[in-house]
Amino acid sequence: MSRQLESAFKDELLTMFNFLRGKICDVSDNHITVDTGIIGYRVFCPRPSLEKFQNQGQVEVLVYTELMVREDGWLLYGFASPEEREWFKLLLTVQGVGAKVALSILSVCKPADVFQAIFYEDKAKLCMADGVGGKLALRIINELKDKKMPSQQSAGISLATGGESAAAPAGVILDVVSALVNLGYKKADILSVLKDVPSEQGFEEVFRQILGRLTSL
Repeated sequence: MSRQLESAFKDELLTMFNFLRGKICDVSDNHITVDTGIIGYRVFCPRPSLEKFQNQGQVEVLVYTELMVREDGWLLYGFASPEEREWFKLLLTVQGVGAKVALSILSVCKPADVFQAIFYEDKAKLCMADGVGGKLALRIINELKDKKMPSQQSAGISLATGGESAAAPAGVILDVVSALVNLGYKKADILSVLKDVPSEQGFEEVFRQILGRLTSL
């Protein structure tokens, strides 16, 4: 088989498994076994997904999957939500982050927590995961902070500042922060006034509100 055909075949394999539907017949420390009625698939999962699937009993569940083809075998990874899977795939784009480290991060941080760690450049939160040191945490932040992240597609995230929280569309907040930084404002000052931001507001409304707070500092 030529390299071109081999690459095309591998790409086709990677898109074969979008999800599995079946019953959980076994849960271990790092994987589940999904009985689809014909085949039992071993699927490696982050801890939150493991806990959710463990509580399902014999109820049929949907497991969102990602197949990785390696020279030493095929490994199937599974998640309780599409967003969790998208974060797994995004983390894998960072140099030095393999499947084991990506699962480790998602085992200690919910998707929204990973988003906040990148947004606030919080290395300590990422370092809570096994296999993630300071240098790798900084690389994750630097390589992902300018990319479109899965949490931007959700309704909103919790942005905690000063003990208070505000639900705001993540994409709007990121756009506002980027615009204000380009105008010369310090990111630390911008983040310090990001509280009580009403949800469901557009860019212009949020921008004017945050800019007004900054000019009064």
